[in-house]
Amino acid sequence: MSYSAYPAPQRNNGLAVASLVVSLCSIFLCGLPGFVGIGLGIAGYRQSRRTGVGRGMSIAGIVIGASFALLSIGWIVVLIALSSSSSG
Repeated sequence: MSYSAYPAPQRNNGLAVASLVVSLCSIFLCGLPGFVGIGLGIAGYRQSRRTGVGRGMSIAGIVIGASFALLSIGWIVVLIALSSSSSG
């Protein structure tokens, strides 16, 4: 009777996963965690160049984090412009 070996566990890049999760949370938290997601994504991307794991997730975390961070900055600028024009 022969037994088959267990398959090797999938390797993950923890920084890339954290970047994607934090960047996606910025959807509900007004884009502010997007800056953290960008930083984690950059660190995860650097780590993926060494290990070869998690490159796509870190790029997705950077893109999503940057887009929601820029949207939140734009929204703040619009609110400031509207509040200053209505009070004048």
